[in-house]
Amino acid sequence: MVLGMINEIQQHLDARYIGPPEAAWRIFGHHLHAEMPTVVRLALHLPGMHRVVFNPEESLETIQSRAGQQMSTLIGFFAYCASSEEECPFTYQEFPQHYVWLKSEKRWKSRERGYAIGRMYFASPNCGERFYLRLLLTVVKGPKSFQSLRTVDNVVHDTFKLACVAMGLLEDDKEWIQCLKEAAVMKTGYQLRRLFSIILTQCSPLNPCKSLIDFSPMPQPTANWSAVVGKTFLYNTIALKCRNLGYIVVTVTSSGIASLLLVGGRTAHSTFSIPLDVLDNSNCGLSKQSLQAELFRETKLIIWVKVPMQHRHCVEAVDRTLRDICDSKKPFGGIIVVLGGDFRQILQVIPKGVREQIVNASLRHSVLWKHIHILTLDLNMRLNREGHKNANFANFLMEVTLL
Repeated sequence: MVLGMINEIQQHLDARYIGPPEAAWRIFGHHLHAEMPTVVRLALHLPGMHRVVFNPEESLETIQSRAGQQMSTLIGFFAYCASSEEECPFTYQEFPQHYVWLKSEKRWKSRERGYAIGRMYFASPNCGERFYLRLLLTVVKGPKSFQSLRTVDNVVHDTFKLACVAMGLLEDDKEWIQCLKEAAVMKTGYQLRRLFSIILTQCSPLNPCKSLIDFSPMPQPTANWSAVVGKTFLYNTIALKCRNLGYIVVTVTSSGIASLLLVGGRTAHSTFSIPLDVLDNSNCGLSKQSLQAELFRETKLIIWVKVPMQHRHCVEAVDRTLRDICDSKKPFGGIIVVLGGDFRQILQVIPKGVREQIVNASLRHSVLWKHIHILTLDLNMRLNREGHKNANFANFLMEVTLL
């Protein structure tokens, strides 16, 4: 169900009039319509990923035993081709035209009458191996197993994608490489990155995984940034814990780069629709009837990182908007908000502003500051991992802020 929208189909069904003839026809259980021809839905799944129905109160051993015995139409197709004395001349989609799937017995048998067509469930190129499995099933006739599908010219390939390449079902990336080479001559860095992202997301290149090691002139990363912990680790831990409990958590930051470090992070301006030219009485561009408003009414926690970089009017605009949306006089409409950041780092940018104007724009001078409970993190995790140069620079920053 889509929140905030009218379900016209359901309204039509609820208000439709049923006359005596139709009522009697339904009571006697007659078919209301006919389908011609019959369409057989064919399961599409990777090895061990078929649907299994079980009782959660049963033991793990019982569930695993039943899972190994349950048959899908795809596994049954492999089993029939493997048990047949003659090679099956049909693909998976052609199989229902000549065979019938017995749901109660979970097996295929020869079709004696009627006609049917098979339709595999759709898989987009973004599905990875599931997409390449579907591609192979449309052309390979009579495969006996998943391994048989990955075998081309007596060579067993590690993935379905490599099997598609060996069969010539996929084109190479020469056209995309040539496209990037031509664009590198005339495009800017931003345009090149945008073109590369379009190729990755919309053109499904064969080998999108590239590393800076493949390009010798490019500088290599000097640190393992994924291993660095600190405030970001704490934010993600709080967010994941609350989401695990079934709560809705919104994570935002004041900059786009910082949003990449948070799980599900976005910029504050994008999430709250904060005006670019924010004033002391501004409101965010959110309507009480919008889907975003419905989301915030169900939100349990908001984590706002790098908030000292934001003008206090931005935070106050969000506060006014959430109070209006949630119909509450409590700060931020009663939603728990974690505001994170360091006031010794970059402050707000006030064009041609003097010291007094910059200080006045700080969150510390907001009317909301008296409602904020302050918690501090005193241990700098980066200094425990890095050399003495970072420690000296940190001490230098401390001396500057104390001037």
